[in-house]
Amino acid sequence: MGTNTHVQTWREKKVTINITTTTAQTSLTTYPVLANKCTRTKLVLPLTLKPCRLCIVGESLGAEEEFQGNYFVGKAGKLLDKLLKDLGLIRETIHITNVVKVRPPDNKINRLGELGLSISDFIPYLQEELSVVNPTAILALGQHALEALTSEHGITKWRGSTLDCTLLS
Repeated sequence: MGTNTHVQTWREKKVTINITTTTAQTSLTTYPVLANKCTRTKLVLPLTLKPCRLCIVGESLGAEEEFQGNYFVGKAGKLLDKLLKDLGLIRETIHITNVVKVRPPDNKINRLGELGLSISDFIPYLQEELSVVNPTAILALGQHALEALTSEHGITKWRGSTLDCTLLS
């Protein structure tokens, strides 16, 4: 396990963040290809790759997620934490990830092209990541997560549905 120290100015404060990357994250066969494509922005990988029963897949990073190097730590993360607590679930027992492992310009996935990227660049890593984690159930949060996991469109149409994950078929 390696630790990288990242210093960044944020909201007019200089802070130091230690970002730990595990061998598992960078040893996936798809990692080098993804890392080589993400040279114009910060690549954020999941904190762990341990087997779990539930996986939550979001769309992409926001500003706070990019800054902290972790998924769902901003406003959406606070809501997610509350919902998990209300359901009696412990965040640390759930694999949380995103389809897109970088923050798109203005948080708009359709602008990934400005970084020389597309959603399809992240699919092989997500597929390998989920194969390692091997969840029993996957919760898709957002249209792009639904499409990546099931190839279905129209998240409102599928809300509350149980679908097969075609990404792992």
